[in-house]
Parts: sequence; C-alpha cells; structure tokens
Amino acid sequence: SSSSSSSSPSPSAETFFKHREKGRVAELSGRLDVAREHFLRALQHQKAVGNIPLASLLFQLANVQAERGEAEEAVRLYRSSFETWPELAEQCDAQNNLGLALEQCKRSNEALEAYSAAISSEPWRPEPRVS
Repeated sequence: SSSSSSSSPSPSAETFFKHREKGRVAELSGRLDVAREHFLRALQHQKAVGNIPLASLLFQLANVQAERGEAEEAVRLYRSSFETWPELAEQCDAQNNLGLALEQCKRSNEALEAYSAAISSEPWRPEPRVS
C-alpha cells in the first residue's frame, strides 16, 4: 500500500510476528538487548494476535530478561505468560525457567514450588534442577 502518512499504525499481526521473529534471531545470536527491543515492539501489536502467540512472546521476553540479569522482571513476565495461556504453566520447561528466575531473586520457597510443578508435569524428565 502507498499510504505512509498514517500517524499511529494500527495493531498488526504481521508486525507482531515480524518483530517476534527478529527478536528470536537476535536472542539466538546472543544480542539480548536487540532481542528485548524487538519483543517489546511486538508487544505493541498484541491486540492483533491471540493468547497463545502473546503468551509465547511474553515467555521469550522473560527468558531474555532472565539472561540479562533482570530476574524480577523475568518472574513477572513468566507469570503473565502463564495467566495469558494457562496451559503454558503446565510445561516442565516453563516452570523450570520460573524456578531459576525465582532463585536469582532469592525467593527459595517459590522457586521450590516451581521446580515441584516442573517435576510433576513431566516426572520422567531429568531436567528440573536446583542450582
């Protein structure tokens, strides 16, 4: 389209997914600040997508924030992703990541609850670990 004079772009699923993908690529290459920026830009278009893509984005942003040492923000984002899509909270990796972030925040009891949830969601997996 040739109309480039719109003042504020409307939420667009295409823009959401474009920024989410660019954020993933940046995260995989270790450029966490760039990844965070793309994920935050994608969030501006959250009304254009359903709960599952939104929860996935919040979870990815939480992972980036945890890697950047922003553990409190990571915990908030993990929990927000679980509220957005409750099935995510039933996944081992999701609870394990939450537990690790809670540990970084020195919130041991909550971390143990998250690890316990991780173990009970997939008891055959060796992964959930207290570091």
